[in-house]
Amino acid sequence: MFPQTLGDAATENEKIEARQIGEIKDWQKIFAAKAGYVQDVDADGLLEHAAENKILIRMRRSIGQFAATGATLAEIAPDLKTAHRQPRIDDETNAEINDFFTLDRHRTIEKDAGFGIRQIVDIALKALSPGINDTTTAVECIDQLGEIVGEIARRKMPAKVRSKNDVPRVIIAAPDFDDYVETAFDQIRISGKANLAIFDRLLSSVVFVGECTDNKMHRHTLEKQIELIGEYAVRTLETDYEKEKARLKLAAAKQFFSV
Repeated sequence: MFPQTLGDAATENEKIEARQIGEIKDWQKIFAAKAGYVQDVDADGLLEHAAENKILIRMRRSIGQFAATGATLAEIAPDLKTAHRQPRIDDETNAEINDFFTLDRHRTIEKDAGFGIRQIVDIALKALSPGINDTTTAVECIDQLGEIVGEIARRKMPAKVRSKNDVPRVIIAAPDFDDYVETAFDQIRISGKANLAIFDRLLSSVVFVGECTDNKMHRHTLEKQIELIGEYAVRTLETDYEKEKARLKLAAAKQFFSV
């Protein structure tokens, strides 16, 4: 589900070259021709267009994000080898780049892993609402979220700068690992106020995700989640018995990440 085929990841030399991208000031905006959620992006077409026209394209909306009519969908600038040639923006250019983006009224799960996560989170939040109070369903949701985020943790996140023929061509917009983790666990943690079963399962799921990766940045994100869950559990649980059980579970989780 990750756009690994969106060109080639930049080489070390290209990464040095790509740092110059941050110095580009003359980005020209491509406006969304209609409103909708980005459901798909023709990655190959976007790369080919950028290479043929000797430009650099920066995506400003990622899959799953909403673009209102006239919102900035992407930006273009001369590539780093032809920086003196400013690309011409007209209605045809705007329409051509729009055609690489599929926008529609609703998000879909086919290319949008974040939307699938969001749907499961919503089920958990409804289950934890005072009028329903269905802890079992919420726990099952947390289990599935751990499975999904664990699978994401096993995969290589796409490089932001993508190249064709050794020239940086597209800067992608996509969620990073932190975004997926926060979407999966943040709101459930808050809605699980004073519920030991929820805190216990959240800690277990985060530890499981940690077992799926040895990426230091990923593990740092997960350690932060452990701290947030533990702090909120101890603060909101009502009995000393529950607080002690939460502290023991928290200590075990921290020990896992310290190894």
